[in-house]
Amino acid sequence: MIDALGNPQSILLLGGTSEIGLAVVEAFATDRPLRVVLAARPSERLDAARARLEARGCAVELLPFDAEALETHSDVVRKAFTGGDIDVAVVAFGLLGDNEKAWTDASLAVRLAQVNYTAAPTSSTAPPRPGWTPSTPASPRRCARTASPSRWCGPDSCTPG
Repeated sequence: MIDALGNPQSILLLGGTSEIGLAVVEAFATDRPLRVVLAARPSERLDAARARLEARGCAVELLPFDAEALETHSDVVRKAFTGGDIDVAVVAFGLLGDNEKAWTDASLAVRLAQVNYTAAPTSSTAPPRPGWTPSTPASPRRCARTASPSRWCGPDSCTPG
């Protein structure tokens, strides 16, 4: 659950070995430990990502996740929520392809499109539990100094929203 100051306490990282995704998680974990669910294919890189976040004080859970297996995305999201609510989900998976091959190899082009385009919405729109409906989308939090809802408060400053 997001705390009273608007800080998340749990994060789901789909693409749990992504350097960009891990950097996002680490940015949230700079001043407090988080519950982090890393969803990725089991590998040494996933184990290293877990150790990296645990060294920062995070409680890390691992979930097997294959972006190409679209039919499993709902299950993965549901499993991520079994340990409690997820405050922030980061979608950071994808495949780098050989552009020259993708121009001439239709099956490679389809695979790249499936992972890089189709898999993101199927993984990010899966309901975490039966009967769940999305809450109000995230919005700028109220300024702690002025209580104004029309201002965005970052960690060190307030700016008009």
